[in-house]
Amino acid sequence: AQLISSGYQEAIDPNGFVIYAFGLPHDCDENDLEELFRCKNDFDIYRVFIVRNYTTGESKGYAFITMRNYDEACYAIEKLDGSTFKGRTLQVRFKR
Repeated sequence: AQLISSGYQEAIDPNGFVIYAFGLPHDCDENDLEELFRCKNDFDIYRVFIVRNYTTGESKGYAFITMRNYDEACYAIEKLDGSTFKGRTLQVRFKR
């Protein structure tokens, strides 16, 4: 099943809604992103996956965050898209 909202198709994982975050600093880790995407709330995050350089282990600058609740995912996107995190401007949207 697919949901369509604001021109984006939300990737639906059996465990929730997948968000794509781009523009991440190379030194961020999963804990940093989990805290960021909770948006100072107790949002239900199923998984944080940072894409890393195979050799160095550094972040390649993007990640996928799976959130269990659609409204919480929408709120996180609205709050974080265009925001600054560790000196970098983030692009945040539903995975296509």
